[in-house]
Amino acid sequence: MCAGRFQDCIEVCSSLLDIIPTLAGSGLAATILRRRAQAASARRLHDEALTDLNLAAEIEPGDAATFLARAQVSGTAALSGVSQISHAK
Repeated sequence: MCAGRFQDCIEVCSSLLDIIPTLAGSGLAATILRRRAQAASARRLHDEALTDLNLAAEIEPGDAATFLARAQVSGTAALSGVSQISHAK
């Protein structure tokens, strides 16, 4: 992933997805979607990350890395929600 430069990573991945047809380059597209999702999650854009991971899972249904990333993002999103609630006193 693009360590520390998450917005740059999101933009590069988006540009690549414009070039690579999602279904034609299925394995590559799923990997790019996963990378973009990881960068989005690091920026706390969990809904966008989950959208990308769900699409990646549709493209490559048996990809364990995508399912692991989706579980991690879901857990992070849940913890963020709990954290926001507990601080909203």
